[in-house]
Amino acid sequence: MHQKEKKRALKAPKSYQKRIESAGIRLNSPNSEACALYVDAPLSPEEIQEFGNRGVTVFEDQWVPPVPGKHPYGFYLAEVEYSSLNFIRSNPSIQRLESTEIAAEPTNNSGAALIQVDDVRDGSGVTTARNGTGVN
Repeated sequence: MHQKEKKRALKAPKSYQKRIESAGIRLNSPNSEACALYVDAPLSPEEIQEFGNRGVTVFEDQWVPPVPGKHPYGFYLAEVEYSSLNFIRSNPSIQRLESTEIAAEPTNNSGAALIQVDDVRDGSGVTTARNGTGVN
């Protein structure tokens, strides 16, 4: 969790704040954090309401089911207040809590291997040109 970094950044120069935000940490929510909330099974509407009463906003339409052989738990995207972490720890239906306040980076370099496809084109024989580069 990034609670300490957020508090420190709010008092820091703008350059430091920009660096923190470029790492994916949201400074506009100093008392909560965007998270993935891993659970055994989808939550009932009553459970989602109870979580909301305890400072955990579960985005009901953001459910990602488990993937057999890859990860055993499904997860919801949620906004979790730092003051509700003890509730999270004590709730038996929550298996894991992970921050989603990170900078996303493309990982398509491994996409073909993950879906087990052959290279169709390797780029050989393709001629490219650049217009207006100033090189003659």
